[in-house]
Amino acid sequence: NADDFPEETSWQVFDELKNEPIASGSLNSGTRVFREEICVDYNSCLSLNVFDSQGDGLCCDWGIGNFLLLNSAGDTLLTNDGIFGSQADELFCPDGKGCSFTPTFTTTNASNESATDGSIRINISGGLAPFQYSIDGGQTFVEVNTFSNLSSGDYEIIVMDASETCFYEETVTVEFDAVNSVNDFVGQGIKVYPNPTKDDLTIELAHHSKISGNLKIEIYDALGRLIQTDVISKNGEKSTAVISLSGYPSGSYYAKCYNDTFEKYFKVVKM
Repeated sequence: NADDFPEETSWQVFDELKNEPIASGSLNSGTRVFREEICVDYNSCLSLNVFDSQGDGLCCDWGIGNFLLLNSAGDTLLTNDGIFGSQADELFCPDGKGCSFTPTFTTTNASNESATDGSIRINISGGLAPFQYSIDGGQTFVEVNTFSNLSSGDYEIIVMDASETCFYEETVTVEFDAVNSVNDFVGQGIKVYPNPTKDDLTIELAHHSKISGNLKIEIYDALGRLIQTDVISKNGEKSTAVISLSGYPSGSYYAKCYNDTFEKYFKVVKM
């Protein structure tokens, strides 16, 4: 729908994935309604660019103009109220799939359970750039693909393409560093065995250990939920804790051993 000066208006349809124009044209003086049917690749992502040579768009000081786009079934893919300056750019994907893309995620663990030094980096292949990224389930979006200063936990990632019609969603977990080898505990006089285990896990504090006082133990599942606690002491009657994992599924677990002066994490695998 043209304004009072249709001769100022021209247009172009551009294939964003192939990086080539498909069709273009302009309006003649006296045109009130202009309609064009264009054959396009339904598997691609396209843009409709409408230009105004005087920089005042199609609305509203010099007539009430606007434009819209329909697919072959008559469904409206986009509308524009004509309020723009020299150029209006509208992105669209006829089948809703042509803009599909594949993200890959690179995570850096937090240094411990309470640290905020983890990170997530999102790389994209395919699709229509620029992309926007969210790690809070879509509450906020940013244009940078790296998120730093993260604590351990689950993050609801959403990536949105430039057309704002194609999305990708996935839950990404930032873990925290944990000791994987029993040898890491020998210097502190702590023994953890057997690891991997089929059922019971023994945590033993040797009498020659440099750790003084009570040693608190907390067991967490892979989602960071606390499932068991215990306390041992080299000077007390109980210097060994036997943790039963018989009621829990196979997978990774984390043990936290700590007191006022010492803190260490280790990873336990239940077969």
